[in-house]
Amino acid sequence: MLRPDHCIESIPLYAVALLKGSLWQDNTGRGIVHRSPAVSSPPRVLAAFDAAW
Repeated sequence: MLRPDHCIESIPLYAVALLKGSLWQDNTGRGIVHRSPAVSSPPRVLAAFDAAW
């Protein structure tokens, strides 16, 4: 699933990330795969917005 020329990255706590999937314009086959760590105590918020074109 991970291409040889790519690596696993992470973002800092409380950071905001904008992730593009494979259906994003001009991004076919290069979509992001996201996995959250296990929930420890505080709740998390995930807001997903789809492009409207």
